[in-house]
Amino acid sequence: MNKAAMSLVLVVVLILAMSSIVGVSGKDGSQRRIIARCGEGYLEEDTQENRIIHLKGSPYEIGYQQGYMLSEGVEVITKDFVDKILFTMMGLDISGQDLGVMWNLIRGLILELSFASEEDIPEEYRIEMQGVADGATDAGADVAYEDVLLLNEAIDVLMGTVYFLAFTLGEVISIPFFIKNLKYAWDPISVLSIPELKLGISLPACNQFAIFGGGTTDGRLFHGRDFMFNTCGILQDYTLMRVAEPDEGYPFIGVTAAGFVGVWGGMNIKGISIGTNMAPSRDCVPFKGGEGTLFVCRDVVQYASTLDEAIELVKNAPRYVSCNYLVADGKIPDAVALETTAHVFEVREAKDTYKDQIEDKPDLVIAINHYIHPKMKLLDRGICYYGLITMSGGGLDSEWRYEHMCDDLLDNYSQIDVDKAREIIDMLHPPNYEYLEWEYHQFKYTDDPTQEVSGAISVFDPSNLEVWSLYGYYDNPWVHYSLEEELGMA
Repeated sequence: MNKAAMSLVLVVVLILAMSSIVGVSGKDGSQRRIIARCGEGYLEEDTQENRIIHLKGSPYEIGYQQGYMLSEGVEVITKDFVDKILFTMMGLDISGQDLGVMWNLIRGLILELSFASEEDIPEEYRIEMQGVADGATDAGADVAYEDVLLLNEAIDVLMGTVYFLAFTLGEVISIPFFIKNLKYAWDPISVLSIPELKLGISLPACNQFAIFGGGTTDGRLFHGRDFMFNTCGILQDYTLMRVAEPDEGYPFIGVTAAGFVGVWGGMNIKGISIGTNMAPSRDCVPFKGGEGTLFVCRDVVQYASTLDEAIELVKNAPRYVSCNYLVADGKIPDAVALETTAHVFEVREAKDTYKDQIEDKPDLVIAINHYIHPKMKLLDRGICYYGLITMSGGGLDSEWRYEHMCDDLLDNYSQIDVDKAREIIDMLHPPNYEYLEWEYHQFKYTDDPTQEVSGAISVFDPSNLEVWSLYGYYDNPWVHYSLEEELGMA
């Protein structure tokens, strides 16, 4: 090797060493350092311990990189979190391990239903899940493919069955709650005095909006996404930002947690963003799998370059559980709410107006946990809607969040910038006490500002390919990333 070549090698080695020690500045000016590498992937951490993982390559390589660099988190999430999530949703402070053999039977049944979904999950995601398991195992963790599958698919399997039972057997159980809640739907009956009844049920509930054009200060689109999910006191400590550069499709960014291959919500390099909300309805297929909603969101951020392409990907997905999606395209800009069940699909555009729709602006669309389209309302209204569903984050609870967020957006219409968008999507941030006035507020929310964030709260700017997110704990600072900068394009 000649002297010039030797010098070049030394310079490269020095730069790599310095990048691992000193790191680089993030979009918000915070210093980051690389704390792990695997193949073409690497894991960074800033001075406030926020992490961002970069994944690049084939499906197996991307999965392996995640599993290897996040091995501890993958094991904890696929074991401890999965063992608690079902019981936490029922308001029980126990783990499956506390049930011994009974839990083995329950887990085995859910796993069998998850395996029934495999044929509907794109092969590349199955390969990626295998990569996650292999990478974590090679790093010393105890993780199998079935553990990763269960994490990514089981929630949809459970919800498809829970919603079906709620709108059949649950109709009877809901009668006393329905009678009590009539006062919210029909004023003449508001004089009824029925003892307050509450259940410790907490199902996934989410809030989303997209506002653009005349609604914002400069016309660009902001997509607010509040992913409300049970943490079981575990998930918040393993939540981080992910940037993926798959060999096929488009690079994307979004908040995730160790072990997830599907997408909670994200944005790709083509300016497409998406999030999913569970929407309880009677049109679900129980005891049968399909492509889970997190994988559907992954389809969109990885393969959609236009709003129409995103709509078609959701429409053609093999659905078996009811959901509301919000999809935005920062290039146009425009956004739609996709109200879906196992067999029905409706597109609600920003320009549409319906009877129970509060937002009446042509550049504002909102998605919560209930339907607004008249056709879709036929599939969720009923005794259960005002009973068990209201007690668990849908129904009247969803309507309350919808009205609250609509009021904020309309009151600030035309004045919304990124700071206001963050404030509005973070409307449940403690100690905001408004939600405690609603008697059916989710019991997981209190007025404690140090509690864990239930999932992640984000604002996507798909016009400029930037994202702001709050996750972990409410007293953490928001993080800010530019997809272009993370990809080295800025």
